Amino acid sequence: MPSVRKPQSNSFLSQVRASVLKQVQLYKPIPVLVTERKPSNHSWNSQLDHSPSNEGLQSLSYEESLRSGDSFCSEGRRRPTYDFISGSKPYGSSAPNKNIVSLRRVNINKPPTPSTLPSVYMHNIRSINNDKFTELKSLAVNYDLIMLTESWLTEAKEHLYTIDGYTSHTSNRAKRTGGGVAIYVSDRYPAHKLYDYKGRYISSYWLLLQQPNQPPIIFANVYHPPGLSKSQKDTTVNHIVSTSSKCLSKHPSAKLFICGDFNDLDTAMLTTLFPVQQIVDFNTRGDSKLDLVFTNIYEYIDMGCVCRPPILTNDHCAIEIPSTSRSSPSKYITVQKRTVTPTAKVAISQELSSHNWSSFYEEKSIDAKVEILQNSLSRLFDKHCPVKTAMVL
Repeated sequence: MPSVRKPQSNSFLSQVRASVLKQVQLYKPIPVLVTERKPSNHSWNSQLDHSPSNEGLQSLSYEESLRSGDSFCSEGRRRPTYDFISGSKPYGSSAPNKNIVSLRRVNINKPPTPSTLPSVYMHNIRSINNDKFTELKSLAVNYDLIMLTESWLTEAKEHLYTIDGYTSHTSNRAKRTGGGVAIYVSDRYPAHKLYDYKGRYISSYWLLLQQPNQPPIIFANVYHPPGLSKSQKDTTVNHIVSTSSKCLSKHPSAKLFICGDFNDLDTAMLTTLFPVQQIVDFNTRGDSKLDLVFTNIYEYIDMGCVCRPPILTNDHCAIEIPSTSRSSPSKYITVQKRTVTPTAKVAISQELSSHNWSSFYEEKSIDAKVEILQNSLSRLFDKHCPVKTAMVL
């Protein structure tokens, strides 16, 4: 008698359906759905961003995205909503309230928004006069920021030395000629003044340059004349350190770019107190390196400076920091790392204490003992602290 095939049970069909769904999730990823909802006592709810932008949204796992189909009232009761997978509405429920739940598609693999760092031209011009300024204007089209020291300008003459398409920022030496600094910023980059120091000897100007979707940059231009006493040098160092601290306290996410003619000033304090590097690696006047650049912008550090010929008969060479792409994909590398949490440490410790080490003690060979120990530890780490892939700078 031929065998009769029994119909499959509901439980078996459910298992098959769950297995198929799991395979679909593994090999054909679906868009992750993230809910934005009113605050509740649920910890996984509290991390969601309530702002209109997509910043700060947390991606949910497959199981969590299914669970997120339930929204919560302010009293903590569940409110029925649409099912995310089938799109059907639970029996007896009304249309979902858009003020309670809103769905967003999140591109988890979205690359960093590229942006261009401004190109910088820096020069001890030793007085801005008509001839030098004519040549400077011809060079200006190639740069976004022009940083000049020893401008020798006065308030009465500032209006005579402007460049179309650039905003000028000057700090002139008080009560005596010489010295002074000037910054010309391309109108493509919004910038505003932070501090302007007009001392008897020292001159400095500090401004904040902002870019969309990028940290702001604090640009500072400093002139410190030679031949000052130790107390006057200490005044310059204290001024740079205190002004940098004030700027960073107001703009904690900002990057630093401090340049200028420091002459014989000891600048070790800057690299000690702030995470900046000096990136000029060539002499700027004769056998001396007087013009320096301190920054913590890694693109500038990686690119370095270029020595350019001086304007007319100046004895200082000019310095160029070329424009570079910010957050360039080539700067990101893929690394594998383990995340060790306190819970994982406890779990590993408990398993180590209860592990059967008889094979380890019975083994006579040292190499075999080492292999047993390594295999045991690797198994525990893979279990509780699995290796994950991450993109880092």
